Amino acid sequence: SRGVSIFARGDRVTLLSLECWQMKAVAPELAFRQED
Repeated sequence: SRGVSIFARGDRVTLLSLECWQMKAVAPELAFRQED
C-alpha cells in the first residue's frame, strides 16, 4: 500500500507530518472522553 511505501522510504518529513496529524486528530477525542 502507499502508506507502507512511505514508511519504507524513511521520509522523516512525512513521518513527522503524519504524527502531527494524528496528534491533532486524537487530542480532541481524548479531551472529550476525559470530560465525559
